[in-house]
Amino acid sequence: MRVQLSLEPFEPRYALSSILPADTIGLSRGAVSATGITGSATVNIAPSYVAQGRSGTVIGLAVTPSAGSSLAIAGISAYGPSGAKLPVYSTPDSGTRSDGSTMTFVLDDTPGPVTIKVSGRDGTSGSFQVRVFLPGDVNGSGHVDLADLETLAHSYLSKVGTANYNPAADFVQSGVISQEDVKLLERNLSDPMPNVPLSLHLQLAPGEAIPHPRTYNSGAITLKKVVTVLGRTLPNSAVFVDGPLGYYKFNGPLLVANAQGKFSYTLNLVNSPDLPSTLFDPSLSFRVIAPDGRELVRNYPILRIN
Repeated sequence: MRVQLSLEPFEPRYALSSILPADTIGLSRGAVSATGITGSATVNIAPSYVAQGRSGTVIGLAVTPSAGSSLAIAGISAYGPSGAKLPVYSTPDSGTRSDGSTMTFVLDDTPGPVTIKVSGRDGTSGSFQVRVFLPGDVNGSGHVDLADLETLAHSYLSKVGTANYNPAADFVQSGVISQEDVKLLERNLSDPMPNVPLSLHLQLAPGEAIPHPRTYNSGAITLKKVVTVLGRTLPNSAVFVDGPLGYYKFNGPLLVANAQGKFSYTLNLVNSPDLPSTLFDPSLSFRVIAPDGRELVRNYPILRIN
């Protein structure tokens, strides 16, 4: 007996170009045919894209006029499977991006087709392309998790043209991977544990801190030139370190609290002109942004005794 095999058809999808950022989840095209007419395009939102335990997942919409199109984009709106208009989460301050696209972020909590409607400005018309993307999905897995945050941390503060710049981590397409991008990733993590108190515990690695009769508020005293700070906070949180000049700008590295909420930071203590007999890092402060959006800042000065 011979068995005839057949191929099961897959859901049709646009072929995503290799030059598109990995967070792209769909492409569609449409046209504003005439003055006063709204053009539309549709993209399907798969169930895996929707974050669990959230009041909506942030979905990015980047609309770009097609080559040769005279369309100047005036507005973008999106409608879910039920036909209800999706609420706007945010719109980047700079409006139209350097590539000519206009962006907005909406909230969607229902898988299925999303219809994007586009209007022209000043009577313009023409065709356009919509790139729909999932902010936070740096590795293109189709959902946002701790691995995405760890990948983003490697390119944090990088700019277009630098070796470690990752366009899939530049969700607002500003040309630099910033805290704004990190916040969007945190917003799309599933199960943010909002009922757990936010705290930040810091200490030096075992054997690095020394007891000392001098009172030292909220920090540590050590004899070592290189120390490692061990931290613990809510799992999957982003932890920003203040830069070398301090001032609470938190333009230092981005640390990632793992699934147990643990992270570490190793640093060389620097000379202080105010304390010639000691070494002191006056700018060591940490800012935690938890997946549910709560924030906490703590200063942790470290004094080195010669």
